[in-house]
Amino acid sequence: MTASSPPRVLRFQSSALRAPAFGLVVDETDGVPVSALNLTALDARLGTAFDAFNTQGGWDLAAQQASHPQAEPEPVTPAQVLPPVDISLEDIHGRRRFILSMGLNYESHRRETNRGKDLLMINALATTGAYEPITLQPEAHLPDIEAEMGCVLLADVDLGAIPAMRDLERRLAYFTVNDLTDRAPIILDEVEGYTPAKSDPGFKPIGPWMVPGTHLPVFSGPSPLDVKCVVTKPGQTPRIRQHDQTTGIIRNPAQVLALLAEKLAANPALDAPDRQRRRHPFALRVGDRFLLPAGSLIFTGTPGGTSIRPPALPDKLRLLLRAGFSMRRARALYVRDCRRRAAALGYLEPGDTVETSVSQLGTQRWEIRGTKITPS
Repeated sequence: MTASSPPRVLRFQSSALRAPAFGLVVDETDGVPVSALNLTALDARLGTAFDAFNTQGGWDLAAQQASHPQAEPEPVTPAQVLPPVDISLEDIHGRRRFILSMGLNYESHRRETNRGKDLLMINALATTGAYEPITLQPEAHLPDIEAEMGCVLLADVDLGAIPAMRDLERRLAYFTVNDLTDRAPIILDEVEGYTPAKSDPGFKPIGPWMVPGTHLPVFSGPSPLDVKCVVTKPGQTPRIRQHDQTTGIIRNPAQVLALLAEKLAANPALDAPDRQRRRHPFALRVGDRFLLPAGSLIFTGTPGGTSIRPPALPDKLRLLLRAGFSMRRARALYVRDCRRRAAALGYLEPGDTVETSVSQLGTQRWEIRGTKITPS
């Protein structure tokens, strides 16, 4: 860490405090933190959760310590790293936090999916850490990668008065995320399949650390970041699946919020179901206003390199013939066909290791676990 380094804030299980704490990353190896200055030990008001850190001067203390450290760092292992923003299922169900995903936000991803329409999705799950293994649920038929840059709101945002990107960026902190997606629900239902596709346990690994937008102006300054995802299948060499820059993002976070405001104006009751058919709104309604509370997350979209592909026209015709011209049955057949070829198509399977990195925001490394299901 140098005097010019932006403050890199992580949340970790502190050995010194024997409790979760916030720290300032001092040293890292290939984007993985190895030591941190314990900020919570310097100011107990920062507590163990993001809300306290965000409201009790945590960012100011982090910036101060980045320039003039007043304590010795302590070692940090990947097993100690926690999600920097701790969102629970209770937060989601209680409408205290929201997780928005902007889909089709890179031209390269639009080309590979052959879709050009803006897509905004809501997620209904807890956040997990950057190095926690992910255990696939039996119903996760076509799990796929989505490496991207995420951001957390540091203040409430009124969707009726969205600030310009330069001002909004001062109210954001950025982090690495892989917005994992089970493609099967989307193939089966292109209207209401998106939230079920993105809401399995473990599907939102974020971190390892955060950097505030005041120190990393990705959109309001000349600070493009590299987004990269490498997948290693058992017995094979690592393969770079995604690699792009944030300059390829079509809608910045302010424009994502503007799109959400537009959709809510057209449909104030806008919501979406999860796998359990519980419906989740896209924002908090307060009287005649809609808000996104501080601590809510926005995922800015993934570049090309995912596994999802639409079938070619001849294949579509063959599917329809096999399905007796039932579109619903044709979609189910396509999911089954993809499952049979999951490894060849690049879908994630037990034993795969995924490394997701965003320059200046660190690197995730986690393993896919579970029982491999062979479709009949």
